[in-house]
Amino acid sequence: KDVNDAHGHDAGDLVLQGVGQVLQQQLRPDDMLARMGGEEFAVLMPSLSVEHGRAVAERMRQAVESHRFETPQTSLQLTVSLGVAALPPGARADSGLKSADAALYAAKQAGRNQVQVGIQA
Repeated sequence: KDVNDAHGHDAGDLVLQGVGQVLQQQLRPDDMLARMGGEEFAVLMPSLSVEHGRAVAERMRQAVESHRFETPQTSLQLTVSLGVAALPPGARADSGLKSADAALYAAKQAGRNQVQVGIQA
C-alpha cells in the first residue's frame, strides 16, 4: 500500500512481482508460493518442521531486505514481516492459515521486519 501511495499502482505491481520472485528463490521445488491478496503471500512447505519453516522464513526476510526493487521512477528497499505455522497431519488447512496469520500480526505488532511462529494448528 505504501508503494502504491508513494509511487503509483504500476510501481506497486512491479514491486509485488519482484517480492514474489525473491521469495520463490528461497523455496524448494515442491514448495508452493501464492499471493493471497493485497500484499500478503502464503507459502506451503510440505514435510517441513516448524523450526525449518522459521529458518526458511528468516532467509526470505533477509533476501527481501537486501534486495533493491527497481521501478521506472525509483529504486526501493523493503522489509517484510512473516508468520509461520505448522499444520499437523489431519488438521484443517484453515486452522494453519489462521495460526500463520496470527503470527504475522504478532510480527507486525512487535515492530515489523521479523519472523514470528504461531501456536500449533
